[in-house]
Amino acid sequence: GLQYLLSPRAEALRNLLEKEAVGAADILLRQATRKSMGRIFAQLPQPPSLPSLPFDLPFDLPFDLSTTTQSFFSSLPKAEHIAGPLLVPRRDPNAAPAPIFATPAQVLEAAAPKLTREEEI
Repeated sequence: GLQYLLSPRAEALRNLLEKEAVGAADILLRQATRKSMGRIFAQLPQPPSLPSLPFDLPFDLPFDLSTTTQSFFSSLPKAEHIAGPLLVPRRDPNAAPAPIFATPAQVLEAAAPKLTREEEI
């Protein structure tokens, strides 16, 4: 078994196994990266919800205060969709990282694209 695999006659088999191992590692790393980034984004602080007033106002407002504040906070963008300056590595390992202005979600999509249906199976 192992002696044959290390022999010169098994070069084609080694090349095939290497290609399969690289493909499997790519799929597993992309899947793990996407799952862990989702968890990290979920752990980021969320905007506070305002408490309702502990007393009645002596007049009527033309809108519902609790609904208005909820819709305001729910309309704020999520942290993964807020663009900012980031450094990303270049193809040349000796080159300095490239500055970009992107959202964390865009960087994640570029670095670890979603798995296709074929890759998931």
